[in-house]
Amino acid sequence: MPKGQPLSEFKLGQIQLIRDQSLSQQKIADFLGCSQSVISNSLNSKTHQGGENAPVGRPKVLTERNERKIAQLASTGKYSVRDIARELPISVSKDTVHRALCNNQDLQWRKIVTQPPLTQRHRDARLDFAREHMTWEKKWDKVVFSDEKKTDSAGYQDVLKANLIRQGSKIGGRGWIFQQDKASVHASRSTTDFLAAKNIRTLDWPARSPDLNPMENLWAELARRGYGHGRQYGIKRELEQAIHQEWANIPIETLRNLTDSMKRRIFEVILAHGGFTRY
Repeated sequence: MPKGQPLSEFKLGQIQLIRDQSLSQQKIADFLGCSQSVISNSLNSKTHQGGENAPVGRPKVLTERNERKIAQLASTGKYSVRDIARELPISVSKDTVHRALCNNQDLQWRKIVTQPPLTQRHRDARLDFAREHMTWEKKWDKVVFSDEKKTDSAGYQDVLKANLIRQGSKIGGRGWIFQQDKASVHASRSTTDFLAAKNIRTLDWPARSPDLNPMENLWAELARRGYGHGRQYGIKRELEQAIHQEWANIPIETLRNLTDSMKRRIFEVILAHGGFTRY
C-alpha cells in the first residue's frame, strides 16, 4: 500500500473485523498487505475509537453502507423486508427497512417467491466456516470447485473417476482440495469412502451456501454467453456444441476473478453474521 494513502472504508471494516477474531496486529497487516504501523494507527485513532475527533450528534439509524446492503439484498428477489432486517449487522425494525426501500428510486417492486430460510444452525455453520477461512488468500487457488448434479452416488463417483482424479492436481496443484456441497449423493457413506480411498481432501462446506460457491456465477456466465442475443437451439446437439464453444471462450481472467472473490464472500458472511450475501 503506497505511503500516506488513506485506508478505504472496506479496509477499515476488514481491520475491525479481523481484530474481533483475536488476531495480532502483525497478522492483520500480513493478511491485508500493509505495515503493522498502519494497522496500529487505524486501531488507535480517536475517530476509530469514537474519541474526541469522532462525529458528534445523533447518527442516522442507517448508514450509507446499510442502505446499499438493503438495496443489494432486495434486488436479489430472495428476501422479504423482515428477512433483510435480520441480515443487517445492526438491529433495525422492518419498518426502517421498508422506508429505506421506498426512498430508493432505483428499485422496482415485485412479489418474491418464498424460500426456506436459514436456520440458526445453518447460520452458525456458515459463520464458523467463514471465520475458519477468513485468512485464506492464495489457498483458494488450490481449491477445485464443483456444483450439484442430478445423479446417484454411483453416477457421481463415475464423474469423479473420469475427471477429478485425473485433473485435480492440474487445476489446484500439489495439495489441492476438493469442494462439494452437502447434497445427499456427495455426503453419502459410499462417496465419502470413495474420496477417502483416493486420498482426496475435501472442504467441510456449510449447507445452504450457494452464495459462497463461485461455480454458481460461472454457470450464469455460461448461460449468458450461450443464450445471449436471443439465441435458440433446435436440437440437443446444437446446444451441446454451443456449450463447449462458449466454455472454451470464457477468459482465464474471468475464472481468476471468481476465485479471487472468495475472500470477499467470506467477509460478507461474517458481516452478515452467517446470513446470505449479495452473491
